[in-house]
Amino acid sequence: MFTRRQDRTAEWWNSLSDALSDARDSAADRAHDVGGKFDDATSEAQRRAVRAWAALSGKPVRPAWPVIAAAVGAGVALGWLGAQAYRRPQIRRALASAEETAQERMQDLTMAAGERARQLKASSNSLLDKAQGRMS
Repeated sequence: MFTRRQDRTAEWWNSLSDALSDARDSAADRAHDVGGKFDDATSEAQRRAVRAWAALSGKPVRPAWPVIAAAVGAGVALGWLGAQAYRRPQIRRALASAEETAQERMQDLTMAAGERARQLKASSNSLLDKAQGRMS
């Protein structure tokens, strides 16, 4: 039927056909991927063109209030969290310092009360002796 040379040519042709088919499929996949990127760029370009035309025609451009409100809300929330994180250790230190001061004052008061009690016990118990001690 076919000669050896024709068989070899047919094999090369099939091989070339398969390679070209694979190249075409690969190129189509890449074009699809790039096309998705161009779709995003195209919609961005259209949005910018519409805004430019509106600006050139004198129409006022409305600011994106929801975006601004969201940014302000996020800033307030982050500021509050930061303040809480900063203040908590300070509050704990202040409470610990106040507790130490209160304990020291209580010790001073108990020592002073104990000293007065010892002084009263050491002195005479009669009122007449106390009055005479003051007079002299």
